[in-house]
Amino acid sequence: MAGQRKERMGEIDALKGIGAVVIALLFHYKDFWAPGEANPMFGIPVLWHLVAQGKWFVELFFMLSGFMLYRGYKRKIMEAGGGTRFFIKRFVRILPVMVLAVLAAWALQWTIKWITGSVWLGSNASLDIWHLFYALLGLQHLLDTAANIIPASWFIGPLFACYFLFWFFTKYAVKRDNGWVIYMVPFAVGIMLSSVDWMGHPLINQSMGRGLLNFFLGVLLCVAMDAIESGKGPSERTVTGAVLCLCAILTATYGLNRWECRALQIEMNFVGDYRLVYTFVIFPVLIWLSIKWKPLNKLLNIRCLGFLGQISFSMYMWHQPLYYLIHLVQLKSGFPQDTTTMTFFCTVAALLIAVSTLSFYLLEKPTQKYLYRKLCPK
Repeated sequence: MAGQRKERMGEIDALKGIGAVVIALLFHYKDFWAPGEANPMFGIPVLWHLVAQGKWFVELFFMLSGFMLYRGYKRKIMEAGGGTRFFIKRFVRILPVMVLAVLAAWALQWTIKWITGSVWLGSNASLDIWHLFYALLGLQHLLDTAANIIPASWFIGPLFACYFLFWFFTKYAVKRDNGWVIYMVPFAVGIMLSSVDWMGHPLINQSMGRGLLNFFLGVLLCVAMDAIESGKGPSERTVTGAVLCLCAILTATYGLNRWECRALQIEMNFVGDYRLVYTFVIFPVLIWLSIKWKPLNKLLNIRCLGFLGQISFSMYMWHQPLYYLIHLVQLKSGFPQDTTTMTFFCTVAALLIAVSTLSFYLLEKPTQKYLYRKLCPK
């Protein structure tokens, strides 16, 4: 991995696609269900678990983003004169799709509110002009954690923050052989913020914590794989210090979490619905095996899985606006009302893949190429 670097890896794209499917078509699909309804298709225990815990697959997205940025851009950032091209390349891919999806969702939610008196998902506060402004700039959950026009888009603000911190630390701090230790700082901050509920403020909240923790865990995972492959691992002193610091951080976080639960008189649940299990065990092992274990690597490099990875960002951004539209059609027409059938699920899945594909080929790719060519001429 330390030699020639590809900007894309089929197995990583596949994992992004799987994560998008779990979030959009399993976890958020249950928004269609009335309380107490159960979809017979999800009688399989593993799928039931993904429906219940699928929200943690956003952690996989952050982790893969950090992994690939370190893998593909560390040397470029250290050698280049500035961060203009780095940031423009990130933003021109995200902003066009995000802006159009937010405007569509905003219009659909206003229409639903006009018909029913309230928005379908989220809160009425998400429709005011300030929340629209935050959402169009990708600042939701950076400046305001109360309401989102597209609730699933909460990750964009923390992702922008991760991009900036990664570039800053890589450009100005990672100069020595053990410079990777600096990545432990945002990683540690992420652990603290993601585990303590009372920090619900702009920039200091669980959403930011989830982003920092998982993005920089992906960076550290790539650092570890590079060190193993090159045979130039860190010194024992560095590793020991990093482990001790991590233990101290986890202990302090446990103490804060315990204090918070006592203050609120609630039962303590430090693991938090499998979050830490996914973060520290399942996802790192899955990424490692996807690269190192040939059978899994070969399976993930199937073209259809790679394609899902390519359209994954469009799936993230468009699935809830599409669900708003389907709900609106249900309100005004004879569109099937029974959302627990396989037919309804397959229809929604086909529509989402079609919309995401059109978004990728007609919006995401063309605008990315055009804007990057205009803003970063050679």
